Amino acid sequence: MAQRLLRPIRWSIPSERIVITNGASNGLATILQKFTDPSTRAVWMADPTYFLACPIFRDAGLMARIRGAPEGEDGVDLDFLAKALQEVDDGWPADASLPPRKLAKTGYPKIYKHVIYLIPTFSNPRGKTMGIENRRKLVQLARKHDALIITDDVYDMLRWLVADNGDSNVAGGFFLYVSFGKLTGAEIAQVALQDFNLKIAPGSIFAVPDDPLSTSRGETSCFNGARLCWAWHEKEELVEGIERLAAAIGSISETRE
Repeated sequence: MAQRLLRPIRWSIPSERIVITNGASNGLATILQKFTDPSTRAVWMADPTYFLACPIFRDAGLMARIRGAPEGEDGVDLDFLAKALQEVDDGWPADASLPPRKLAKTGYPKIYKHVIYLIPTFSNPRGKTMGIENRRKLVQLARKHDALIITDDVYDMLRWLVADNGDSNVAGGFFLYVSFGKLTGAEIAQVALQDFNLKIAPGSIFAVPDDPLSTSRGETSCFNGARLCWAWHEKEELVEGIERLAAAIGSISETRE
């Protein structure tokens, strides 16, 4: 399994460093149990984010510490993240009443000050991929601020060749994120489900919860779109789904004319 997983990226990692879990969600929960505790200062999630990861952070007791870091065309905005990390560290109280930190050198498990959660390859929901140089910079930033990087990289092997007239920014995964201009994804999703028996994921559900800045960013970026998924459907069903989506958009547009 180590050879199979690492062949595309040509890493040399021993099989002892691979842990079998009951799926990505269980893997994330296990990591948080091992490497975080009440002294963890903040969780940083690429924004927009995979919404089903949020309850796992909540179950780990970290919900109040989740913050969004906006995602651009080349992954997470590192300038924003660097500034935000520094602000949290500068404002963290040196209070004796805080739980003592467990340090690896004392025989306790390593507990990180920060967690950075992202999907660097074909991100969910927008399908963006972080460039290699930004990945290096992210690692350097994480080392500076004692941050654990968790990459929910489950789509990296789901890639395809890009046509000459295709969008090279989206070349893998099984999602497509589309924007609807002046219409919001939420209103289109509601009409699509009620009137056309079509379910889509509106952009509003991908905002980082309990982070007002994430909601504010979403209103000007992802809330006017939706994630379309083709993981479980045949070509004929996908074509019909797009036709129903077009009909839903047309129905809303007609009522506004």
